[in-house]
Amino acid sequence: MAIKNSKRVYRIGVDARPLSWSVSGVSRVISQIISAFPDKKNYRFLLYSSLPCHEDYRDLRLLPNVEWAQGSGWTTKKAGLWYNAGLPFQMRRDRLDLFWGSQQQLPPFLPKGLPAVLTFYVL
Repeated sequence: MAIKNSKRVYRIGVDARPLSWSVSGVSRVISQIISAFPDKKNYRFLLYSSLPCHEDYRDLRLLPNVEWAQGSGWTTKKAGLWYNAGLPFQMRRDRLDLFWGSQQQLPPFLPKGLPAVLTFYVL
């Protein structure tokens, strides 16, 4: 969905946990879609993970419309707890326009009214 002459910047949150590890199929999909996304000035990607971004994705993080949004606090000690409780809190704070569930699931406490896209991988 390319928006021409729009001054609005759409904020898209992404479940970027696979980008915390070396290259895999899911991480490659995330990286390639964001890198090839058109109209970079109209879309900002917030990549969410409880862990730091793996060095393999340094170039992705350097894109002007990408921000690494690493979780913080006690919920990051347990990845499941962060995903279920910490991530929804972060998403509310960041005022997203859309959330992309890149791993076939969405957080159970997704902010009310937040549109979401879910990716399913079929072998």
